[in-house]
Amino acid sequence: MGVDAAGGRLVTDGLQRREPTDIRPSVPPLRDGELPLSILIDYDGTISLTDVTDVVMAEHLPGNWEESAALYDAGKIGSRSQMVWELEEFDTESELLFATAAAQPHDPGFVPFIRRAQAASIPIEVVSDGFGFFIRPALERLGVGELTVVTSRTVFAGRSASIEFPNGHPRCLVCGTCKRERVFAHRAAGRQVMYIGDGESDRYAAGYSDIVFAKRSLERICIEAGWPFHRWTTFSEIDTWLAELIASLTPAVRALGGSVTDAELVRDLALARMNDAIAMRRVPTRGEIEHLVEFCLAGITGVD
Repeated sequence: MGVDAAGGRLVTDGLQRREPTDIRPSVPPLRDGELPLSILIDYDGTISLTDVTDVVMAEHLPGNWEESAALYDAGKIGSRSQMVWELEEFDTESELLFATAAAQPHDPGFVPFIRRAQAASIPIEVVSDGFGFFIRPALERLGVGELTVVTSRTVFAGRSASIEFPNGHPRCLVCGTCKRERVFAHRAAGRQVMYIGDGESDRYAAGYSDIVFAKRSLERICIEAGWPFHRWTTFSEIDTWLAELIASLTPAVRALGGSVTDAELVRDLALARMNDAIAMRRVPTRGEIEHLVEFCLAGITGVD
């Protein structure tokens, strides 16, 4: 096993794997009858049960990586500066990093959740503001290597490493990967965005997504900002929620002979979001009410 120094690609038995990250991937167009929903998922601490980036840094970088982490946690530097700083201290064999990352556990409910979403033709992206090199191999081991991955590109050369940010914002240089831009891309395609995350790097994606599942520090961020969210612990919980949402829309599709307008489905999804707010004993925000009215009008005018 080795690493291609030119592109940071993992090479096994002489065969080159798929690129570690997709670069500003296009969003598939929404077709009639499809649920107007996209799912964006964080990786570190969300799909993986540990923060893989932190584990790799703790085991293989000098102790002063903690200084950059502390500055990031305090909001004094962004993740882009933090990762560049940390890799400047890198001096080890890259295979050791891959091995450490490969040993990290993943949520056992993740793959069943993905399969349910795929069966419903819901676009899925894994979005990560970390080093990214270990995500594609991990997904391949889990049997879902076909998923779109949007992250940074870490390039290894001997005992040194550098990082590139092909999915960063073109003007804002704070984050390595702009998750908010991916939310915008999916919403521009006519879908609402469901975001699943656990930490600080998920802040801006959560702030612009329509449905948020949050745990750990992302839960605190949502509470402080007044953003609606669902608490979660395991993907099996989110899988149950998604199954109920899909089932609730199925009768409407059958009643129309298997054909339903995009506007109707978007309206129904907006209604589901309002019902969630009521179930959580939370007063819907003015923005949510306006959002519902907008799509109800679209649903009425979109029916022949």
